[in-house]
Amino acid sequence: KGMADPARSLLAKIEAALPAQGIQADRDPVVRVPDYRTAHPVYARWDQLHEAITAGRWLEIGYQDARASKTGRNIYPLGLFYWGGCWTLGAWCALRQAYRDFRVDRIDTLAQCRSGEGAPLGVTLADYLALRQSDEFTHARSGAETTIQN
Repeated sequence: KGMADPARSLLAKIEAALPAQGIQADRDPVVRVPDYRTAHPVYARWDQLHEAITAGRWLEIGYQDARASKTGRNIYPLGLFYWGGCWTLGAWCALRQAYRDFRVDRIDTLAQCRSGEGAPLGVTLADYLALRQSDEFTHARSGAETTIQN
């Protein structure tokens, strides 16, 4: 909810900086901000995830893969991303000792860990993104969390 107004403000600034030539005032904007008033489960977790990322807090999640297998994970969240049709949480997974992508709509439970502040040594958003975009990235076709080799 806290991101909608800043996103609209940013869009207005971008549009104001564009050259006036070729812009039709009556056209619909190309960029849309999702309506956070909907009851979609992704939005119910959004604020908690964003807060944990900003504060550098570990999370305990319950996660369900595409085969309905459930696992519990302790993760260090790095960012929220829209990759190819769904929102994912890029994170460091303590269980796998590796970067993982978790589909936000498959997170069943979410709580702040009682202990563990800050990123593990050597774990950074920049490294996650570099690995995510490298040839080392392998996509788990099974529908489980995406594996990022490091």
